Amino acid sequence: MGKIYKLKKNRDFQRIYRKGRYAASKSLVVYIRPNSLERNRIGITASKKYGKSVKRNRVRRLIRESYLLF
Repeated sequence: MGKIYKLKKNRDFQRIYRKGRYAASKSLVVYIRPNSLERNRIGITASKKYGKSVKRNRVRRLIRESYLLF
């Protein structure tokens, strides 16, 4: 299994929201922005509209796991 390099800082997320492209469905929005690094970085956020913290954290874990398996 490989390591996931995460986006952690608010300014990184804000930059992607401003300058990135996105694809949306009913329950998920994915933002994409190319970088000049040799690895991909992933940042996962879940809205409070989705549910309480336990449910949001489970969704984030499932997305990370599917990313690793991809």
